[in-house]
Amino acid sequence: MYTLKNNSIILSEPAKAFAIDLARALDFDFVITSGTRTPAQQVTVMFEKLRLGDDLSKIYADKNFAREITAAYPDSAKALEIVERYAKTNKASAHLRGLALDIRITDLTPAQQSTVIDTAKNMGGYTLYETTPPHIHITIPDNYSAGGINVSVAAPSAKKNYKFLWYAFMAYRIYKMVKK
Repeated sequence: MYTLKNNSIILSEPAKAFAIDLARALDFDFVITSGTRTPAQQVTVMFEKLRLGDDLSKIYADKNFAREITAAYPDSAKALEIVERYAKTNKASAHLRGLALDIRITDLTPAQQSTVIDTAKNMGGYTLYETTPPHIHITIPDNYSAGGINVSVAAPSAKKNYKFLWYAFMAYRIYKMVKK
């Protein structure tokens, strides 16, 4: 089961589906600390990372974007203009596109953290372990839906095999747990 850190966290439909599937695959609870962000929320998060001494160019794939935000710090109005422009591109942050979750790690053991990362990757997600503040960032595949198959675009044979794929995934998780 998962919980949201607070009521202000918004999850897009793909993010909700991913969180539900991730929770079903794990044998422990987790807390989601961030989901879909507005440009203003993105600026706040990035400025907090800078305040804590983080190097944005080590986190963001778009190094120019990271450098622009770093140069704008602490001018939030200038940074907001940069993020709003960036949000309109196809390179925009997964949080701005509604395709990301941040999971708090301070209440997870190292083994549980590894399990979250492995499971999210097995579900098609991209993971990044971030230290400021401590969390696991998960980028969700485009068009993710319950069970990891977007039935609106899946081939008919994939639709028929939905239950099989889910049970195969769960069997794999059990195998991994027993193997340890």
